[in-house]
Amino acid sequence: MATDRALAGRRIVFISSDDTYTRLKNGDMGTILYERYDDIFGDETIRINWDSGSTLSLLRGRDSFKVLPEGEE
Repeated sequence: MATDRALAGRRIVFISSDDTYTRLKNGDMGTILYERYDDIFGDETIRINWDSGSTLSLLRGRDSFKVLPEGEE
């Protein structure tokens, strides 16, 4: 597994997920901690510190989100 911190500190906006247990709603925001690539399954997971306290990580290509430009809240 490779960890990438290039997006660390950038803000992210949640749009949707197929996770039926999440309480995140469209428009919820968080701060990216790091991105991890799983060599075995090929998943790219983004670990986020959500403003709401949620611990949901997002998967590229599966969940919907928007990474805001650097310095934008």
